[in-house]
Amino acid sequence: MQAFLRINEQIQKIAGFLACIFLLTMFFFVVFSVASRELGIETTFSEEFTRYATIIMVFIGAGYVLLQNKQVSMDLIVNKFSDTIQDICNIIVDACSCIFFMVVLHAAFNMWYLSFQWNLLSETDTRFPLWIPQFSLPLGLALLLLQSFSQLLVHLISLKKKKCKS
Repeated sequence: MQAFLRINEQIQKIAGFLACIFLLTMFFFVVFSVASRELGIETTFSEEFTRYATIIMVFIGAGYVLLQNKQVSMDLIVNKFSDTIQDICNIIVDACSCIFFMVVLHAAFNMWYLSFQWNLLSETDTRFPLWIPQFSLPLGLALLLLQSFSQLLVHLISLKKKKCKS
């Protein structure tokens, strides 16, 4: 169990690092685009890359954000309960999140697969294959599912330990 949680943590950290690389790359492309515009050079590819990199960065980095517990959460009421009730609420939320991510992952995978199968291209001058940026959806949702499942396990273990103590 601990090995699974450590492996998940390493996977999420690698994904977070990749999201940072996309953010840094986006920064350079935006600076290049602004400078090129001043020089009268057209940079359609720069704007398109920035758009796709934003999508990739968000989806790939979401699991890392969840690992670090930095997401926006509404826990005003839950924090008033005992630790056991908080664990039960967290288990319910994690289980619902896992189910939600599985459903959306299925839909995202189907969308990506059709885009790959039909070789859909962007409508810009670059004619970029859409399956490449769309792959970040099933990948990011798989990372979110993995992290939600890990959190579910942690909360189940915590609840079990509390029951053993009492």
